[in-house]
Amino acid sequence: MYRCYMSEDELIEKLRSIDSNVWAGILPPSEDKHHKILDRFVTPQPSLEQKVRAATWIAAMGVNNSGIGTQATLMWPYREFNEAEVARFAANTLADVLAALLQALPPQQIDKIWTDQDERLSFVLEPGLPDDNNAAQ
Repeated sequence: MYRCYMSEDELIEKLRSIDSNVWAGILPPSEDKHHKILDRFVTPQPSLEQKVRAATWIAAMGVNNSGIGTQATLMWPYREFNEAEVARFAANTLADVLAALLQALPPQQIDKIWTDQDERLSFVLEPGLPDDNNAAQ
């Protein structure tokens, strides 16, 4: 087996050369990364649709990969916030919207959702069936 050893300086140089967007996708939201919204990002009050779109983008792409304009739309009227607050607010916004949508579904559609979930999780309820977690037992 061939192993390549590099010096600490070489390792640091390699780490420095990694694109910041790659790091942003790896690192969790930072409580320390605080944004103060500049006047150019202050817009009229966004619609609920705009806020939900921003929350969806942030949830799908990660707070580190969303722009300050998207974050400002979601966090309006707040002008100062950190990335962890943005991530929490995006999750809350989407949870509220999905809960409201569930209330509007007809009972048969809700029953179908439960049935589909039961089928996906049936291996948990049937102890005799092997699964990946119990394969070694």
